Amino acid sequence: MNDAVYGKCGDNLTWKYEEATHTLTISGSGAMKNYDYVYYKAPWLDDYRNDIREVIIEEGVTTIGVYSFEYCNAITSVAIPNSVTSIGAVAFEGCTALSSIEIPNSVTNIGRFAF
Repeated sequence: MNDAVYGKCGDNLTWKYEEATHTLTISGSGAMKNYDYVYYKAPWLDDYRNDIREVIIEEGVTTIGVYSFEYCNAITSVAIPNSVTSIGAVAFEGCTALSSIEIPNSVTNIGRFAF
């Protein structure tokens, strides 16, 4: 049985969620899509919001989209590469298990209520 689900989250980005490890990986190049809370949610939120424990954003991703991980209350770690320059508003708001995160010097913009 395949325990991975996946899809697109930007013009040249894909996401993959591994249920066995509770890991969400964003790969490719360029910007993540921006989402909203009501009409255009990040595709992993409805089914996996309370299950994602680790987020790996791979080198090549340049932005973390608005509302991307809002209220993913099981996330404990996020890996952000040096290619990321912007973290969107409300991206990690409500991620109550996220106790620390390393933001590389390449990030020059952090949106309102990102954390």
